[in-house]
Amino acid sequence: MKSTAILSIGVASVATAAVLTTSLWGEGQRLSAVKQTPPNRFIPRGRAAPEGPAQFFSFSTPDNPSTRPPPAETGFDDLTNGYFQQGPDFDTITKDNVEPLRSYNDGRFVFEEKEMAEDGLGPTYNTQSCSACHQNIVTGGASQIAEHRTGHTFNGQFFESPGGSLIQSRATFPDIVEHVLPVDTVRTFRMSTNTMGDGYVECVSDSTLTAIRDAQPPDMQGTAPEVAVLEGDGSPGVGRFGWKCQHRSLLSFASDAYLNEMGINSPLFPDENTSQGLFVGYGTAYDPLPEPEDDGTDTQAFANFMRSTKAPPRGPITRDVQLR
Repeated sequence: MKSTAILSIGVASVATAAVLTTSLWGEGQRLSAVKQTPPNRFIPRGRAAPEGPAQFFSFSTPDNPSTRPPPAETGFDDLTNGYFQQGPDFDTITKDNVEPLRSYNDGRFVFEEKEMAEDGLGPTYNTQSCSACHQNIVTGGASQIAEHRTGHTFNGQFFESPGGSLIQSRATFPDIVEHVLPVDTVRTFRMSTNTMGDGYVECVSDSTLTAIRDAQPPDMQGTAPEVAVLEGDGSPGVGRFGWKCQHRSLLSFASDAYLNEMGINSPLFPDENTSQGLFVGYGTAYDPLPEPEDDGTDTQAFANFMRSTKAPPRGPITRDVQLR
């Protein structure tokens, strides 16, 4: 009876997806055929090479002078950490005079800018700007915004929803808004994370991260996932950005978010998202802009801005804090 029940669930899943697919193909079959899956660029080639000596950043003591570099700049003040110059007064920057790769303030403007359909927004998306999900307490911080992930299990194996586990909650056309299928009973929400100070995280060497892992007790040892650096040649590095540490660089991370949260593709993520597995990109009535919709300028501006942000400030650094 158990195997029959599982088979019934599987058949129901196919039937439900078929019904949804049929409904999306209405109005003169405006959707084109399902797009073929591109080669997997996310699989790294080989193993990550060491990046210099590992450094554990120990605190100074009278008997052990520290070789630790200066502490990171911190603060919720919308000021650069020094990676990029501050630039012109933020309030003077407009869509007409912004130079995305010029300064911290220009990058902040692009990070906060609301995208529209004519900019490439959609066809399926979650929000209109980076800062919509990263603004607490200042631009680049965390927020209470959550994204929806869904799928289902069959014979103990997890399967994503037809368009991927991320459900884009909005669309530029009402008939392609994604829905959670009844069969996709594995559902969770993920809160937006902080990006402030991520430039410092990007600078930590892979060797340091793997050394920290190796120094942990075996029964609590963490992992250091090796992922392809998308702007590179496929060589791997230790992942550190994204909910699953699926990106090594902030440029890869920003390009991923631009596509999956705003529906805007770029050189590192050139393929448009689908609607429930059906292609709605350029060539259909839903997407008038050729790909890529961003030439890489915006994604580089996002990365430069995050690299220039200060880390969130800590409370008082007492001896008790240092020893814990």
